[in-house]
Amino acid sequence: MRRQGQAASSRRLVHLDALRGLAALLVLVGHLRSFLFPAWSSIPHGPILALFYGATSLAHPAVIVFFVLSGYLVGGPALGRAWTGRWSASRYAVHRLTRLWVVLLPALALTLAWDAIGQAVNRAAYQGAYAAILTSGPTSDHPAVHGWSVAFGNLAGLQSLIVPVFGSNGPLWSLANESWYYVLGGLLATAVAARGRPLRRFAVIVLVACGSFLAMRVGLIGGAAIWLAGAGAERLRAWLRPASRWAWFLAGVGILVVIAIVVMLSHHAAWDDALVGAAAALAVPCLASAPPLGGAYHRAATWMSDISYTLYLTHFPAAFALYACFAAPRRTATWETAALFVAAAVALVLYATALWWLIERHTPAIRRWAEARVATTSDFGGSSFQTKTSPSLGADGTLVVDTDRPDLQSDGAPVKAKTTYKKR
Repeated sequence: MRRQGQAASSRRLVHLDALRGLAALLVLVGHLRSFLFPAWSSIPHGPILALFYGATSLAHPAVIVFFVLSGYLVGGPALGRAWTGRWSASRYAVHRLTRLWVVLLPALALTLAWDAIGQAVNRAAYQGAYAAILTSGPTSDHPAVHGWSVAFGNLAGLQSLIVPVFGSNGPLWSLANESWYYVLGGLLATAVAARGRPLRRFAVIVLVACGSFLAMRVGLIGGAAIWLAGAGAERLRAWLRPASRWAWFLAGVGILVVIAIVVMLSHHAAWDDALVGAAAALAVPCLASAPPLGGAYHRAATWMSDISYTLYLTHFPAAFALYACFAAPRRTATWETAALFVAAAVALVLYATALWWLIERHTPAIRRWAEARVATTSDFGGSSFQTKTSPSLGADGTLVVDTDRPDLQSDGAPVKAKTTYKKR
């Protein structure tokens, strides 16, 4: 049989798309502000600047929101499929690896290219000369390092554990977290789904071994708890009672606004990660339960969500190279700087959009190609937890298969998809 079309998702969680896009923007503007504007303590304080500096200080909390969204959209559905006997470990592995590597591989190549340009003009920047004034990037203890071992370590999710992040691309630290949370989530789902005791015992042993490995970094363990909170929040959504059209939307937005204000006023205390994670785990199912909005909101949310992963992985090396070549170390709080800030943000979003169009939008096709080459009927020594399908013949003689498949436009949110095959 020959595949005749692509799987089409029937719905998107548009408010989660908006949240994901907003989180990516917060990371971007946080880095740009550190490049272009001086420290808050060195400028006259005013309400407009206070709001600007507060909003652009939320890059790290935005990454915590990413972890919650990933747990909700990936971990929750995986555990749900495991509990109902529809789990496929091999399919999960294919989906997670294609999700990570389709963008990460070219992002590493682009990092190498941008770093070569920046180092040709300002090598000191890549040795940590500006680490004291920037929120990410090379430091004197950890200068920009390139090489095959570092690149493969980053592909394996070992950056900040065994190898440094690749080159100047500091934001890659969080991808190690994400990679290991995928591993832990897959092992946990396998343990839940396993019918035979030996397989369950094997999954639990590996799960404990991975947890012990991650215990080398306290931040990874704390982030894993936040990711699992997101997974649990996905289960919570089914218990939410119906409400008015705006009740859940306003509840979700209200929780996020309040927690953002608390974090800004707390000056990023040690307990902020746990607080942001708990608040986001409450807000996300509320937003997912709210009716979608159309029009410009839907289009903007979908666009920013689509490019968010590419934007996150590719913006920093480009911005750092331009800063090293043309702006370092000057930083001023002027209207000219504000105009440059806006122009740089727009340019980097358009840059990410172009890269998404060239690369990331092909992820579903690459995933289908990979799935066709991986046997999904024999997971871990012959035990199968395969997603149930219901084939039927359409009026035109085509075979239609309905199955629950993750739609990675929403980072793994399970949606009903329909795949059509045609007989030879």
